[in-house]
Order: sequence, then structure tokens, then C-alpha cells
Amino acid sequence: MTVRTVAILWVAIALALIFAWSSVSSGTGHALLKAGPVRRLGRRYRDLWLRGLLWGASWPHLIDRLQRVHRAPVEQTPFDMVWQDGSATLRRLRGARKRPAVLLVHALVSRPWILDLAPGHSLVGALAGAGFDVFVLDWGDAGRADSRRDLAACVATLLQTEERVLAEAGTPAVHLAGYCSGATLCLIRLGGWPHDRIASFAAIAAPVDLAVPGGMRTMMTHKLLKPVLLIDADGCVSAAAIRESFHALRPQVFRSVTRAVRRRRDPEYRRIYDPLSRWAYEQRRIPGALFFDTVELYRTNALYEGRMSVEGRAIDLSSVRTPILVALAIRDHIVPGASSQALGSVLEVETLACPSGHVSMLSGEGGREVLWPGLTQFFHRHDDKPPAASSASKRRKPKRVGPT
Repeated sequence: MTVRTVAILWVAIALALIFAWSSVSSGTGHALLKAGPVRRLGRRYRDLWLRGLLWGASWPHLIDRLQRVHRAPVEQTPFDMVWQDGSATLRRLRGARKRPAVLLVHALVSRPWILDLAPGHSLVGALAGAGFDVFVLDWGDAGRADSRRDLAACVATLLQTEERVLAEAGTPAVHLAGYCSGATLCLIRLGGWPHDRIASFAAIAAPVDLAVPGGMRTMMTHKLLKPVLLIDADGCVSAAAIRESFHALRPQVFRSVTRAVRRRRDPEYRRIYDPLSRWAYEQRRIPGALFFDTVELYRTNALYEGRMSVEGRAIDLSSVRTPILVALAIRDHIVPGASSQALGSVLEVETLACPSGHVSMLSGEGGREVLWPGLTQFFHRHDDKPPAASSASKRRKPKRVGPT
């Protein structure tokens, strides 16, 4: 085979790939999730190829696995599962029943034990120690049966969870705290449904103004993103794709792994590093419909700009009368602080800035010194106040907030 023939062959392959890529829809309509046996088979092979590619990208984790980090024990506070809706579960901290109740709504894409990483590094433990009855909503591992679970379904689960918490705790209202995408979901719920049973709300690292540059917006609105190409045979997005998208925003895995090797004989360092590294590696699959809705939300910024509706119900953030605390991380590479801070241009909020990153604000020094005491003080200030009734108001025009 001549050099000319090889060159022509490569050009033909490149043109075929470009044509195939351009013919794939960039849309987020749920109809794209439909797949017969042939399409599912194609998605299965495509997913295997993608996993192999991402496995190569995550090679520093192999060093962690050689050190058995993936089997690191997680010293979680004992919980009881009190309710379940599909893959989602509601867990209640075991022990003395205290009041008032706090419902922690974790992010939709990761495991919730980052909220309870280890003794002395636990937001759950801090709230329990401050006298709260702590509940955690865990979204679970998505499977084929969950592939059509979208934002509307997640809101419905959250509403049912609130009812269960109130019944279990025997209180008329609950304090709500959401982390990352869990906080955005809580805002959608507050902006569209009566919130008289919510005593207060803490938005922790919440994506609000999705037009703020940086963070996940970089990927979610990229012109090359074809959401349907990330869907596997079960109609979900693989955990590997979720994990590597986070790592690509700040590729520091090699540095972290190298530091861990140097300090492999330091038990105190490894007590925190090992479960944290395991958590970062063990991301979860998410339903395809939820992924499509999230991409669309980033593309349109409809929540912040007041143009969002769920199941025909208008979502208006300016109608919220619940006391709100916005907790942001100054060094957050996933959710820019200005994105969270923008909620203050729509509502009267309290702001808490942690000198930490997206994760360390929960379990690191930023948590112990700023977030934990700030949250407990905020919730305690609103213990004895009746929940504000929902009322309509004229929406203020959103005002862009500069970098934090």
C-alpha cells in the first residue's frame, strides 16, 4: 500500500467521522433516550470504548488502588433508612431524637458520605452535636428503571421526603440544606411550590446564575457537547464520565496521589485522604433525562432569569419568603462563587464565604471553622420563628455579580 493510498484512507476516515459527528443531535429532548435493541447494542459498545478512554485518563487512580485506597473504610455515623422512592433513600441519624429537624439534600451525582467523611470531619456530626435531628436524602445509584427520572421527578421525590421527615420528627417545619446540584433542586422546589413547612434554607455551593463563566458551565455549554453520545445502554451517563469531567476542570489528581505516596506512613493524613480519594473516584451514574435537563438548564439559565417551568408550574425565585443562607467557597473550581452569590440579586439572603474549595468547605478546615458554625447558628436563629407564607411578588431583574 502506497503512502498516497494510506493518506487518502485516513482522510476518508476523518471525513466519515466528522460527518457522523455532525449528524448527531445536540439536543436534550427526552425522546433521544428512546432506544430499540440495535441502538442499545450500539450504545453498549460505545460506552465500553468511552470507559476504556476514561480509564486511561484516570491512570493516577491506579496508584491509589495499589495502595488499597478503594477499600478504605468510611467511618460514617450510624443511620437508619426510614423511607425509599426507587433508588432514592432517606436516612435518619441514629440516636437520641432531637429537635428541630434538618434535611440534607446531597448533590445528584455523587455519594453523600462526603457529608460524614470521618469523625472530626463531618457536617452531619457537627449538626447532630448542635442538637439537630439530622436526615440525609441519598439519590442512590441510577439503573435502567431510573433513566427517565428528570428534574421534575427529583422535585417530586424531595416533596415526599419533606413529608416523611415531618412525620418522623413530629415537627411542623424542617430546616433544609442543599449541596451543589442538590441546592439548585431545592431552589426549584422553593420557587414553585408552597414553602410554609420550610423553616429556613441553606444553599451550599449552589449553582444559581449559570451564565457565570467557569466551573461546570465550561463543559455543559461547550459547542462540541453532544449529550446523547454520553448515554449508555441503560439510558444513563456512566460514573466514569461524571468523574473525569470533574477532574478535567482541575487536573490535580497526579499531585494528590504523589503527596499521598510520600505520606503513606502518616496515619492521620491517610485517615482523611483515603476515604476522600475513594469518594472522588466512586462517582455515580445519573439518569439520562436528568442529565439532559441539567444541560438545558446551563444552556438557557432559565432558573435564574425567571423563565423556568416544571410540569407546567412556573418557577419564580423572587416569590420565596423562606430565610436563606448562601454558603460559597472562594476557591471553588466547580461552582464559581459568583454563581451562588447571584441569588442575592433576586432575594434577601445571608452570605457565608468559606476560604476553601468545593469539597473542603464540607469536611476540611473551611467546614470546621466557617461552614459548620455558620449553619448551626443560622438554623438556631430560625428555630422558633413560624415558616413564612408563600406570596407572589414582582420579580426583580437579575443583576450580574462580579467574581467573589
